[in-house]
Amino acid sequence: MRRLLSAVFPRASAKALRSAAFLTLLLVLVAHGFCFTNLTYSGASVMLNAAKGSSAQISSGAFLLPIYWRIRGAIASPLWVGLLSAAYLSLASALICGLLNLSSPYLIAMLSGAMALSPSVLAAFAGSIHTADSLFLAVLLAVCAVALCLRVRAGALLGALVLAGAQALDRCALAFFLSLTALCLLQSLLSDDEETPRAVLRRAVRALLCAALGMVLYGGGFLLFLRRFGLDLEASLQAPAGKGLVGAWLYPFRLLFQPLTIYTHVGAVLHALLIALGAFAFFKRLPRLKGRASLVTLLLLIFPLLINLPAFSTLPADQTSMPYVLLDALLVVLLQAAFEFSVDERHLAYRLGSIALGVALLGTTFFANQVYLKKALEFDSTLSVMTRVIARAEAEPEFELGNTPVALVGSIEDSDVSAVHEGFEKLDVLDVARNNYAAVDDEGNTWYMWEVMGYPFNLVDAFTLDQLAARDDVRAMPAFPAEDCCRMLDGTLVIKLSDIDQEVFGWD
Repeated sequence: MRRLLSAVFPRASAKALRSAAFLTLLLVLVAHGFCFTNLTYSGASVMLNAAKGSSAQISSGAFLLPIYWRIRGAIASPLWVGLLSAAYLSLASALICGLLNLSSPYLIAMLSGAMALSPSVLAAFAGSIHTADSLFLAVLLAVCAVALCLRVRAGALLGALVLAGAQALDRCALAFFLSLTALCLLQSLLSDDEETPRAVLRRAVRALLCAALGMVLYGGGFLLFLRRFGLDLEASLQAPAGKGLVGAWLYPFRLLFQPLTIYTHVGAVLHALLIALGAFAFFKRLPRLKGRASLVTLLLLIFPLLINLPAFSTLPADQTSMPYVLLDALLVVLLQAAFEFSVDERHLAYRLGSIALGVALLGTTFFANQVYLKKALEFDSTLSVMTRVIARAEAEPEFELGNTPVALVGSIEDSDVSAVHEGFEKLDVLDVARNNYAAVDDEGNTWYMWEVMGYPFNLVDAFTLDQLAARDDVRAMPAFPAEDCCRMLDGTLVIKLSDIDQEVFGWD
């Protein structure tokens, strides 16, 4: 193993790789441990058995997820998901450390902090704890694809295959691959090694060909899976976050000035300081670049677009995703290139960058644990309300458990009992933290009743539910917790959890 690492990362020390891996592992377990040891399922993650969504996962483009569930286990145990996620992130951090030839403890700490504590990691755990580990496995595979493509002779073909597998686990893989490749090329151009700009261009072309072949392999595998399971294509190319090309370019920077942290204003100032530090490092290095300045500038200009690429999926772009982590890695690359020859300046710049990024990520860590606490409270609140809903159903004389069709109209999220937990209002800046209950829609009602409660309601299908919700007599019913929120209609027990927005059904 040591000989293999030396061949792939000839300028990286084994100690640096171990440090990056260990520090990332430690930070993930400490910062997100509450999420791993409590029930924070909400939204889509209340489907505890991930295998039950296999058809939708394949149709959405993540066609290798059902195979991964067979290996990992379909039931999403939060501790097991957390341990796997920590392992994948630590390995990815070590490989990135090797690719970027990092040796300074300060820079390694900055990279490990970004990989473990960034808002992207928080959003993954808070929004989809049941599948978070598959996302981080996709990131690890994307990093492996970069290493194979750039560091292994004739490794582009194997890299393309690995990249295809990563993309089949999560839609962010291609963006992560291209962004990390750009960082590696930047690191080569900024350093004083013997590699010429022409050699860097050859590596860039090889990486693009690797990415193209990987997407061809991904597309072929996707079509085979659709045909094998008799499913229709539902995924499409989703626009990146932000409006238009300029909006997509600016979006990653907008996130920096709207940080997910308890130190909102301080966080914005710290990110402004980090951007200024990165710009200073670039302009300090610029006079020594000679003929490479144009290539470096081009890579820096397209980098925000690479981390915010359009994604092939059924869902719109996320508020934040894992490629955004590489913005902090870009700062690491710039600092390393600008201050590697001056000991005094290097220590000052590295310490300033480490402290600023560390305080920003500390605020995000506190914010993350507040979100996890809110999710745990939501889960318990949903359990309480749904228990009362079941009691109302069982009080109906004509209700027969397992036989009577049941329609849960509306959601407790929109009901009269829904209220924001006092003191948690500021967490709404994170999209996945805006709910008050774990079950927020019709699917959530179904999965919570079946997966969490384990209650054998004979729930009607989506079409029947929509037909019932559109009826005048159902619209006239009072909503939960009113006494008459349960009623038998044509043999179906209708339980109205909330009033229904008429626009949902296209009513005038």
